[in-house]
Amino acid sequence: MFPPIPDWDAMHPFAVHFAVALAFAAVLFVPLGLLPGQRGRDFAVAALLLMALASCASIISVSTGTAAARLAERNADAEETLVRHERNGRWARNAQIALSMIYAAIVLIPAARGREPGATGKIAMTAVFLAAYAGFLVLLLWVGHDGGLLVHEHGIRALLPK
Repeated sequence: MFPPIPDWDAMHPFAVHFAVALAFAAVLFVPLGLLPGQRGRDFAVAALLLMALASCASIISVSTGTAAARLAERNADAEETLVRHERNGRWARNAQIALSMIYAAIVLIPAARGREPGATGKIAMTAVFLAAYAGFLVLLLWVGHDGGLLVHEHGIRALLPK
């Protein structure tokens, strides 16, 4: 009835798209977290939850990618791209986790203290955070570009069950 569930090493194409989509969706909610009152806090918490899910998805993406790379047929042309893709994928995973933790501090510490920062402080923290997150998204796009090169130029594919 249903197609077979792919092995862990074949899950990379599925897992990675969740990580990317969640990371890009999360950043859309961050500026909305600047809205005053409960509405802004709700958007900030939504952004934080999406970042946490993106962090989990990025961990799975790196794990499945590592498993898939062990089985990939390698050639000299693909090797450099594969090494760069793996290295930058690990950097992107680490950046996603770190940025999620930083945003958690931005959102949760004032809530725990029962004192919100002033509007200027909140805008400044959000602007600095968004600048850092933008850099992360550029890295994520670069990782995805290399993944696309591996598939579309070098013919590396996930090994799906038969």
